[in-house]
Amino acid sequence: MHLISGMRKLVLLFCLILTSACGQESAEGMPGNGGGNAEDSAVTFETTSIGANFNENIQEIAGVYNELNATGTEYIRSFINITPYLKRNTAGITGINTNAVAMSTLPAQFVAVKTQVPKAKLVLSIKIVFKNLPGEVPSKGSEGVRHVIDCVLQLLEKDNLGNSIDVLVLGNEPMWENGENVANPVNYADFVAAFASAASSWRVSKGWNYKIFAGALNRVSVQDSINANVGAIIDAASASPDIDGLDIHLHNSEVEECEASLKVVREKYMFTKQLMCSELSMVWKLNKLMNTKLGSWGPDHGYSSTMKRYEWLNQASAKALNGTPVSSEEFLSFFMDGIPDYPRNWFTTYYDAFLKYDVSFVTPRFSAVESDEVYTAGSTMWALGAIFSARFLGRAADGSMNPSPLMFPEVKAARLRKK
Repeated sequence: MHLISGMRKLVLLFCLILTSACGQESAEGMPGNGGGNAEDSAVTFETTSIGANFNENIQEIAGVYNELNATGTEYIRSFINITPYLKRNTAGITGINTNAVAMSTLPAQFVAVKTQVPKAKLVLSIKIVFKNLPGEVPSKGSEGVRHVIDCVLQLLEKDNLGNSIDVLVLGNEPMWENGENVANPVNYADFVAAFASAASSWRVSKGWNYKIFAGALNRVSVQDSINANVGAIIDAASASPDIDGLDIHLHNSEVEECEASLKVVREKYMFTKQLMCSELSMVWKLNKLMNTKLGSWGPDHGYSSTMKRYEWLNQASAKALNGTPVSSEEFLSFFMDGIPDYPRNWFTTYYDAFLKYDVSFVTPRFSAVESDEVYTAGSTMWALGAIFSARFLGRAADGSMNPSPLMFPEVKAARLRKK
């Protein structure tokens, strides 16, 4: 525990030194990030701000307020899946489940972040799984489109959520969530235009002040040639006067895919508005790597050479849950010494591409809480991309999460960089 506590002291010391040296500017983003608020849709940035992503786990943000404030995190992103708030039958979307909207605590929880993390800019993505509603994107001007847009408005009105958010993202990986319309993206492009027009009108009628982004497109370089939604959404975002930018996701199997995807967006489609990246990882690479044996690293550290790597992660997770986590040094050695094919410095390589292609801000996974989940050969290793990891490294004496030596040093270094 003393090794991890020592690392945490270095983290806090770094934050204090940087804040003292650079004042308000250094507190934007996480440690060392110069931040930067884009006032125009088409703009070149001096640096790329680094924030925090929580996906659908809005309730987990309250557990890391201390970490978010200590690191000066500027952007905090989460999403709400509105599918459960819509009524539907076999014919399509028939209305809004107003009781579900009224009972939802998600708006209030996200609004509270603004008070507890004063520097935070809130990014809310709206996830709509059209393939479950009941399988197609409703056509232009239809009742289905109206119900979806009205449902989003009701959620934004609840607890005045719309007044607290700074970025509204119209979708979450629609190229995989559009059901039967994957091969015919016209309806979705029309929907995005209608959604953006409505969201823009709310800024006037409600006095809300958020930017509007389309998205989020995952693995653009891989999907562009096989999924027509990719080009349709980028073109719709370019054409709409109501859309300020595009959100992309970068969950890759090879590090080079990050730059390749950004190049497609900027150069093939000539997209000149803002870019953000609300999710990023090397998860598809890690999934394969964790399903092999420890080999010689195992006996050198007290484990069997035949133990699978995901089994070692299960032990590390269990130890953290019991309050006796593995050391930061052992955790780092597991990857750097025990896995020759681990994608070293992948975040740094991503960040090079973010700077090159003018990405305004990115939100890596911020934290991984303790869990009794047991990994198997088919598990997805999302938690390994967290900047802070109670899941594998436990907590400091004050209850704060310990930083991951896989992610924190690279993120810290990236925040000091400019073009």
